[in-house]
This record gives sequence, structure tokens and C-alpha cells, in this order.
Amino acid sequence: MSTALRYWLNCPPPVTFTLSYTVIFYSVLMGPKSAGEAKKSGGKSKKCSTTTTEKTPPTSESPISLDKSGNIIIKIQAKPGAKQNAITDIKTEAVGVQINAPPVDGEANTELVKYLSKLLGLRKSDVTLDKGSKSRQKKICIDKNACSLDDVQRKLNEECNKG
Repeated sequence: MSTALRYWLNCPPPVTFTLSYTVIFYSVLMGPKSAGEAKKSGGKSKKCSTTTTEKTPPTSESPISLDKSGNIIIKIQAKPGAKQNAITDIKTEAVGVQINAPPVDGEANTELVKYLSKLLGLRKSDVTLDKGSKSRQKKICIDKNACSLDDVQRKLNEECNKG
């Protein structure tokens, strides 16, 4: 067994790494050994420094944020089948939006995009459904050139406080 393979088996696997297919196949079949298991089995334990390139997502207190490319993302808790379109509440998890359309064949999604574009004073092409086409938890993406994050927050808060 090669030194590199022995070293890798005695250390916890890093988050991102490049190894040959043989090592990956071996680790899938056998599972990587932890440093504690290596000590119990009598093997030499080496200290290893694993660098993680994975970033933890920022914890934001608002359901309205920016993505990597600068577009505005709004987390939505959709409530389809309501009598009228309205912003019901703004919580840390999501913006509650009641929608005057049934959740059938994407009608509520279309109505949600149309309602938000009208509320924010934007073109419908600037507001898109990013995630959650078949879920009540949705993510709406607003083009970065259409308006600012502060404008979106202000307009949503005004609409929420109106009702």
C-alpha cells in the first residue's frame, strides 16, 4: 500500500480533494478510517490538516437577500387559494404571500410573479420563480438591475403594514 493511501486512510477525508479512481473506489467500499480507529488497530496516527473550502452560508435575519451574482432573492411562503393577493407577514424565514389562484398547473406561481412585479413596480420579466414550483416554500429572483434591495424591503413592508 502506498504511503499516500496509508496517510489518507488514517486522516478524516477533506471536503474537496483530487485522488485517483482507485483510492475513491477503495474508500467507498471500505470507508475511511478515523484517527481513533487507527490508534486502536495499532497503526501510527499522523496529525493531518484538512482545509475545508466549504463556506457556511451567512445567517441573515431577513428573508430578502442577495445571491452571488447580485440578484435579489426573496423567500416566499405561498398561501394559494385566497380571496385576494396580499402580503400577510414578513418573518425571518419567509415572506407570507396569499395568492388569488389555485395551486393547479402553475396558476398560483404565475399569479405570484405577476402580483410581486406589480407590487414592486417591475416588469414581469425581471421577476422569476427560482425554486419551489411545486412547493409552498419558494424563492423569487429579481434582476439586479431592476431595483435595489432596500426598495424591495421597503415596498414589501409597506404592503404588509397596509393590511
